[in-house]
Parts: sequence; structure tokens; C-alpha cells
Amino acid sequence: MFLMDYAHRRRLKIFGHMCIIDATDDPVLAKKLTVPDYPARVERLVLIAVEAFDWNCPQHITPRFAQAELERWRTQPK
Repeated sequence: MFLMDYAHRRRLKIFGHMCIIDATDDPVLAKKLTVPDYPARVERLVLIAVEAFDWNCPQHITPRFAQAELERWRTQPK
């Protein structure tokens, strides 16, 4: 799995084994992973046993920004 932070040109690689569990098979864990006041119903649980991780060199990561970030920079005094 790759977790990207384009604005700061950082990438975290996570290596592991993933297990998908039906929420009805483990209702106690499903309740623990439910976000309070979020209206969606939990259907599946995804568990990842992390075996290793690695922070990558930023050399080939192109910075990317959300439209709101770009607008904020355009409107700031120079």
C-alpha cells in the first residue's frame, strides 16, 4: 500500500498481509471500528498485518495540490 503526501513529496510504502472480514462475522470488532455519528453501515473490515514499511526518496514525486490550496495561494498578498 502506498500513502502519498504530494504537498510534502513524501511516500510511505507499507508491506503486509490483508484480511477482509464480513462485519457480521465479528460484530464486536465492527463496533470498535465504526465511526461515531457516521450514518453508513459497516459491511466489511479490512485488517492489515504490517510486515515492513519504507519511506521513499522524494526525487520522483511530483507535488500535487487541491484546487482550494491553489486558490488560497493565488489570493495571498505577495
